[in-house]
Amino acid sequence: MDGAIYPGILQGGTKSSLWLDSFVIMHSVCALSFASAMLICPSIFDWFTVTDHFPAYAEDSIRWASPFVCGFGFLAALSLTMPAVERRRIACLFAVSLGMAVPVGISVQMTGRYNRSHMLNIALFGGLSIAYALFLVIKPEAFDRAG
Repeated sequence: MDGAIYPGILQGGTKSSLWLDSFVIMHSVCALSFASAMLICPSIFDWFTVTDHFPAYAEDSIRWASPFVCGFGFLAALSLTMPAVERRRIACLFAVSLGMAVPVGISVQMTGRYNRSHMLNIALFGGLSIAYALFLVIKPEAFDRAG
């Protein structure tokens, strides 16, 4: 949209808008970095397991999942160009879907196949979910750069 009518990325009129844009940029960069690691070197995720052997099918599964993580990263970046109502919808999607990863991660952690470092992944997804939910509930004006 026209910059005179609709302020661009990191140009909102409030601090909360600046914080939200910064958070979304960070989310996008982290997701794309994570997806790249999943695709290029899935064996690094062996760091989270307690086994001596990381099976090839685990690497295959990680590679298969990488495009979806990449898609979330691109969606986060793309949301920076959307009007407020769509930005809120995307934030809801992230809050719910990333939040759903937390109980899944906890149940996986409880299998005993993963070490304590795996909990960093659970915390990452949970933190992203909570941050999006907080913006939606506490600072909904952050989504509207025009004020």
